[in-house]
Amino acid sequence: MPVPEILKDEYRGLRGMPEVEAKVEYVKRCRDLKTYGVTFFLVK
Repeated sequence: MPVPEILKDEYRGLRGMPEVEAKVEYVKRCRDLKTYGVTFFLVK
């Protein structure tokens, strides 16, 4: 399935969610990312 279609399906499922709940869900999903909390520094 193309990415735009996946996004549309996801949006339909989340529409009507209270703002605070949406923010909490966003943070939960971010925390599941492999690089969450990792900071990269350029070292020369």
